[in-house]
Amino acid sequence: MHRNKAASVVLLVAMAVAAFAVMPLTAWAAESNVEIVAQPQGGGIELGESLSLSVTAKLREGAQVPTGAEISYQWYNADGEITGATTSTLSVREPGTYYVEAWAERDAGGERARSNDAVVTMYIDVPLIKLVEQDGDVAPGAETFRFEIFEMSAQSQYTLLSDSIQTDGEGDFEGALRISFTSLDDLRNLAEGFKVREIAETKDGWEYSDAEWYVGLTIDPDVSSVDFFFCEVIDGNPQMNDPQEAMLFVNTYTAADAADADKSDAADVPQTGDHANTLGWVVTAIASVSGACGLMAWKKRRQVNGTW
Repeated sequence: MHRNKAASVVLLVAMAVAAFAVMPLTAWAAESNVEIVAQPQGGGIELGESLSLSVTAKLREGAQVPTGAEISYQWYNADGEITGATTSTLSVREPGTYYVEAWAERDAGGERARSNDAVVTMYIDVPLIKLVEQDGDVAPGAETFRFEIFEMSAQSQYTLLSDSIQTDGEGDFEGALRISFTSLDDLRNLAEGFKVREIAETKDGWEYSDAEWYVGLTIDPDVSSVDFFFCEVIDGNPQMNDPQEAMLFVNTYTAADAADADKSDAADVPQTGDHANTLGWVVTAIASVSGACGLMAWKKRRQVNGTW
């Protein structure tokens, strides 16, 4: 009898364990007493600008909270909790990934509701100057020159959105490399310094710049502004004791005028043979006409004299 009871108890325990194992974990997780109905939306900002993130949350229907309970908020970024960011809106001036948690009555037994991530992208423009010179017979027309970033002092994740400058004729042309970041750490790493050079292509008539430049950035503590300094790289070494106001790349257009070249070639070809041929044709034509006229005169005389 005791053995049967013991076996029954063991069987009941085993069945309970099996039932527990197959039950969804969510059935045991405390449900948040708040739901988010409008997620924060990320976006892009220029250096020195700000972006307002906002969230809308409400009490979940049937939530067990005291009457008049208010919803609380806490914003976070990659570094963790943002001090003082405890309302439904957050103004950000830095790139990064942000989210917010919302709840009502922290001790009411419900979990916090977490928003989706809102990614904030920051853009900066690194200025450069392109000087186009003419060293041939043909004036340079519209052209596009491309650049690249290389040899970064610290590893940084970035996107080069604009890597070219447009020119049209001779002169100075101002442009910029447009770079985007989604992390403040990546911006700070880029500020450690990097190099820029022109991508040499094979377009006819162009001599490409072989200049290389070192670029450094000084970022304001509140990420509201940035100062650039530029040093030319000579034999692989940045000339740190001779900083410049801008990167300068010089390209020369050396194409000759094809039409003028054809005229010049034609002028150099001797014309004696052509004139001699023309003169010979004229002499032959005159001789032929004279011979024909003489033959006709001879025939007329024979007719008059009655002889052939």
